[in-house]
Amino acid sequence: MENFKNAEKAFEYYYNLIDQHGVGFDGTKAMFNVGFYINNPADNHIDTWYRDWNLKYAEAEWEWYLSGDDSVDKLGELYGKVPAIWERMALGPKKLVNSNYGYQWERAHQLDKVVQQLKDNPNTRKAAISIYDGKEINKYRKDTPCTYAVQFTVVNNRLQMCVTMRSNDLWFGFCNDQYCFSELMKVVAERTGYEIGSYFHFAHNLHLYERDLNKNGLLQERQIIMDKIMYYLYHIPGKKIGVTRDLNNRVTKQQGYFPDEYEVLDHSDDIDYISKREIELQQSYGYKIDRVEYKNLSKDMKINATEMTSTFPYPLNKLKGNLVDNLGTTWETVFGKFELDRETVNWIVDNAKSSMYDTKRSYIYNKAFFEKFINKNLKQAKVNAREAADKALEHIEAMKAELISHSQSVNLRETYQDLEVKETDRFQKIRDWADERGLYDKGDTKTQFCKLMEEAGELGRAILKEDDMEFMDAIGDMVVVLTNMAMLGGTSIETCIDTAYDEIKNRKGKMVNGTFVKNG
Repeated sequence: MENFKNAEKAFEYYYNLIDQHGVGFDGTKAMFNVGFYINNPADNHIDTWYRDWNLKYAEAEWEWYLSGDDSVDKLGELYGKVPAIWERMALGPKKLVNSNYGYQWERAHQLDKVVQQLKDNPNTRKAAISIYDGKEINKYRKDTPCTYAVQFTVVNNRLQMCVTMRSNDLWFGFCNDQYCFSELMKVVAERTGYEIGSYFHFAHNLHLYERDLNKNGLLQERQIIMDKIMYYLYHIPGKKIGVTRDLNNRVTKQQGYFPDEYEVLDHSDDIDYISKREIELQQSYGYKIDRVEYKNLSKDMKINATEMTSTFPYPLNKLKGNLVDNLGTTWETVFGKFELDRETVNWIVDNAKSSMYDTKRSYIYNKAFFEKFINKNLKQAKVNAREAADKALEHIEAMKAELISHSQSVNLRETYQDLEVKETDRFQKIRDWADERGLYDKGDTKTQFCKLMEEAGELGRAILKEDDMEFMDAIGDMVVVLTNMAMLGGTSIETCIDTAYDEIKNRKGKMVNGTFVKNG
């Protein structure tokens, strides 16, 4: 049974799987009798780049469910318009539908009864909401509910939810359904006082319409495997329960147990889930419990960075798994600080080369990494900086105009001199700070350049994360470094700025693709 950290991971996995292996079925590609766990239901946003999921609509649909109003006009009131699919499904002048799940769980007070049953008896097997009803099939002329039922169970004082569906469109249906059902789970948890556990989703027919196929461009099965690191929870009867990413190497080659001598109890791409599950099963089977969870085991990966390359202590065939185990690791290079995340790991695996001196090691070229992940962001940062500078100049010109309009009462020359003195004082404070710490005695322009690249990397990350505070902090740090670099180079930051401005002040040109291109 598949386990996923969140709904987004489940969506991406089954999108690839259906796209590659789905069966043609009535204008769709489909898989049958698909069930999986979502271990963190509260993490219910689908941010996959090729999906472009509409959170505003999902929230409106949830509010519509809460209203219990089975007219699509209510959805239009909440969202601002009624989506075409709901218009097609609506019946009569009141535009009523059967698939407002909130309307369904309010029928016969089903939701209230579920809450009361869970409060009265945590071991109840009756806390279920029925939605699709075969006895009402004559009512389903244009709108047949896709969901059979939603059931809640309490296990180890945690609320578990199971959603059973006859049919589920992965692209639209699943993304919005899981959001509303997970929000329903929050409501039930809050009303009963239980912690939220896992969400089990089952669809008899999980499908993608032909129009929604191949939107991610991943047509090779290899990509599914590369993007999904699986952790296996294995059991050697009478001996131990453990976790590994490589059953053959870890259990058979290293420990000497053949496949018919052990069993796989569970597997998941969610390291948090599998780590907790290992401890639970060790306790349940009566084995010695690991003192440290699997996810917290020290990996001690040492990356050797030279001016040209970064070398990893793993061969190419074991590189990705070990890098994934060390997500978040950073290391310093002459091009700044590099970091392992999902995107950089995939790039490293695709571009790494085997060491000619030791085939158990592999390496990448630092310049290539810099160009891929840092320099492209710096280029965009320059564009953004130019735009910000233009706005700042406009603001300054407006301030000057305002000062001039008050020239009778203000000595403009003195005002401008005061402004210049304050600006010089600001740079001088930086120089005084650096001089007091011996930077000018022991530092040099090369080390300051490396520091500048590091801060540029921080600026790039701040831009990508849209973190305003980090954005300002990174720019300020770069100004400090440039001030000190100028001093170490035998000049001053003020002179550099004046020289640059004299160079550009009369320059003519035009903006091309976000960049100013000078004439001639």
